[in-house]
Amino acid sequence: MGTKEPDLGTKEPDLKDMDNPWGSKYSETMCLEIIKMFSEGKTRAQFCAEHTISNNTFEAWRKKHKLFDRACEVAHDCARAYFDNLRDSHMVNEIDLDSKTMTGINHALFNRMYHARFSIPDKRTVRVKGLGKAKTEKDMLKCLMKAIDEGELTPDEAQKLASLIDVSIKIDQNVEQEKRLTAIEEAQKIGFGDEGFTEVPDGSA
Repeated sequence: MGTKEPDLGTKEPDLKDMDNPWGSKYSETMCLEIIKMFSEGKTRAQFCAEHTISNNTFEAWRKKHKLFDRACEVAHDCARAYFDNLRDSHMVNEIDLDSKTMTGINHALFNRMYHARFSIPDKRTVRVKGLGKAKTEKDMLKCLMKAIDEGELTPDEAQKLASLIDVSIKIDQNVEQEKRLTAIEEAQKIGFGDEGFTEVPDGSA
């Protein structure tokens, strides 16, 4: 354990370092510290608060100390791995293919945080392997699950695609039903009854 920093109410400012008068001074031990903190899901703001430094001081340390800059890059990857593992641990056995629901974590909130922290754009082109060849809705959802597992889709993107698939299938069902009704109406106009037409359930029940 290091020496506990004095309370800011009693700590004298370092007037020779006006860019960082109250904060910790840089030490190479901070390289492993930031990797450990980010590996636990903590943020840059929490690291800065721990050492009473500003973001400007943090960036100045990165520019001045190459080892610290490299440690920040490693810490960034460790943080992403932490959140990937968190997401995956809540995705296992948490997707209901029949009701197309996901439970376990607030996915909308998680993805907003994830995208912001790791600079993932809100809109991007995605390709899901096997989706175009899938014949049933369940097969399509399995393709989405596999894409999540392989890191090609975020849970939020998969949920949006699942909703689009559901809407598309319902539209196709409605179009097919309209065609059947039109055929019956045309047959009745030319004198045929309902003979030869079999009512087929639309599967929406």
